[in-house]
Amino acid sequence: MRINKQKLFKWIKRSVIVLILLFFLLPLLTRLVPSGMNAEKTAQFFKDQQIPFKDTTIIKNGQAVRWVTAGDATKPMVLFIHGSPGSWNAFKAYLSDSGLLQKVYLVALDRPGYGGSGSIGLSTLQAQAEAVASGFIFNKDTQKITVVAHSYGGPIAVKLALLFPNQIKQLILIAPTIAPEVEEGIGFKRKAQSMTEWKWWRWTLGSDMLNSAKEMQPLPNEVRQMQKDFLRLNLPITEIHGTEDALAPYANQAYVMHQMKNAQVDTFMLSGKNHFIPFTMPDKMIAIITSKL
Repeated sequence: MRINKQKLFKWIKRSVIVLILLFFLLPLLTRLVPSGMNAEKTAQFFKDQQIPFKDTTIIKNGQAVRWVTAGDATKPMVLFIHGSPGSWNAFKAYLSDSGLLQKVYLVALDRPGYGGSGSIGLSTLQAQAEAVASGFIFNKDTQKITVVAHSYGGPIAVKLALLFPNQIKQLILIAPTIAPEVEEGIGFKRKAQSMTEWKWWRWTLGSDMLNSAKEMQPLPNEVRQMQKDFLRLNLPITEIHGTEDALAPYANQAYVMHQMKNAQVDTFMLSGKNHFIPFTMPDKMIAIITSKL
């Protein structure tokens, strides 16, 4: 069989370009991508929306945790937890929604390691939940808190409910990454996380990506450790999931239903939708949240 040298050369050229992008340029680009929305842009956003807000930093166990709150602080509180990586502005459409603002006080954070909460992340769900718990100070209402969480925020929300059952009214989990075997079975994701141990990648990657790998790698075992406590969850849990979610597969929904047997689990299956439903379908998510208030 004769080899077409021209085609071979093109293939090699394309392969070299892909490798350069993968191992050199893409990691460097993560350093250039802004982490979240800074104080100036946050203030301008709410000014444009004519919504009262506060941008507050709380020190919890020596860790700075930035919080953005919107609306009337005397109303029942809804707390939003972003995924990995991420920042409070993943939920900016929610904190500026007029319908939600009429009903509740909206609170979101930059989790440690992201945005305005420093560059050093946390590697355990316990530490993550304790950092989130610093936001309880914003709850001026006598009612318990509704927690809305996306992706890795899901297991944090579950840990939060286990640690502080008297503070949490209900959980609304959007595409949570909580089923251990499912998470371990996502080969490309686990491989990408392990590649952050490579010296070149550690030197070139931004802190967001390194912190994401730091918290995601131990996640399956951490969930297994708290799985024995799931029967203590007797609060309402809403699980929303797209059937075409490659980053947190749809099987996570079945895990929540089967493992959290004493909770009042309500599910929403979104056919053909992926992991990014909080951003691509905010109206749908807001409608579900509103129906649960």
